[in-house]
Amino acid sequence: MQKQYKLSPEQYSEILQILRLKDVFLIESNFKMNDSDHLRGMVKLNIEDKYSIFDTDGCAVFYASFKLTGQCQNKEGSSSDEEELFTIKGKFRIEYSKIDNKAIPKDFLKIFQDVSLSIMMWPYYRELIQNFVARASMPPVTLPLLMRK
Repeated sequence: MQKQYKLSPEQYSEILQILRLKDVFLIESNFKMNDSDHLRGMVKLNIEDKYSIFDTDGCAVFYASFKLTGQCQNKEGSSSDEEELFTIKGKFRIEYSKIDNKAIPKDFLKIFQDVSLSIMMWPYYRELIQNFVARASMPPVTLPLLMRK
C-alpha cells in the first residue's frame, strides 16, 4: 500500500530548495556480540530504522537511528529465538540550514523523513556496520545497496 501525502511534488521541490545540508555526525553507537560458535553459520539479519525531526527558525535537525541484529538460523532457515548473535546500534544527527526562515510544513517533513532521509542515511549505516563487523573479526556482512521498506 502506497502512502498518500498532502503535498504535491512541486511543493515538495520548492521547500527542498530552501534547505542546505550543514552536517551529518554520529552521536551514539553500540555494538554487542555474543561469544558463540554460531557466528560461522547462517545468520538472519534484521534492521530497524526510525527518524525524528526538530524544526527551528534557522535550521532543521533530523535524528536517524538504526538497529541491526543477527540471529542464528538452523539448516531449515528458521531463526532461533533464543540466540541473538550480535546487535549494532547507531544514531546520527543531520543538520540543515534554511536560507529562508519559513516554517517547514509537517507534510514536507514526513515525506522527507520517509523517502529522502532514509536513502541519504543508508550509506552511513552501512559504513558503521561494516566497520564494527571488521573490528570484531566477524565474517563480512553483505548489506543491500539500498534499504527499502
